[in-house]
Amino acid sequence: EYVTVKGRIVVFDYQIMTPYQYGGHTKTGTNTEPADGYKSAVTDCQSKCASYLEIGIDVFKGLVKTPKKSGTGNEKELSSAQWKFILATGVKKELTEPEVVQLVKYVAEQNKIPPKHWKIAKLLLPLENFEKQLELYLDTLEKP
Repeated sequence: EYVTVKGRIVVFDYQIMTPYQYGGHTKTGTNTEPADGYKSAVTDCQSKCASYLEIGIDVFKGLVKTPKKSGTGNEKELSSAQWKFILATGVKKELTEPEVVQLVKYVAEQNKIPPKHWKIAKLLLPLENFEKQLELYLDTLEKP
């Protein structure tokens, strides 16, 4: 009648591992498929794990603005969690925060998007993407 799952989130690139969490839900009831109970249990477990990484905390606290629409579609901004991840990656590469900001501006300019656009995270993460963009940026600095 009830399903329980155990899980955790592991991000190998950054050596992050949340503690195990549990999620549960009934798998029977009026107009309820057993699969719905399993899906709800997994979602519950994932939400608890994500809370350890503060993923979604900005949304929970009401700090995220509703994405603005323009002629080009949904223009969501980089989240604070994404920025922290990018900054931490830069620090691991021995960059200062102002240097990371300059890298972000360079990537934005090369891709013709605003520096705070959500695609910046896609272009700079995971680590391989960051290293590639950093190499391209450093090449522009070395040229006279």
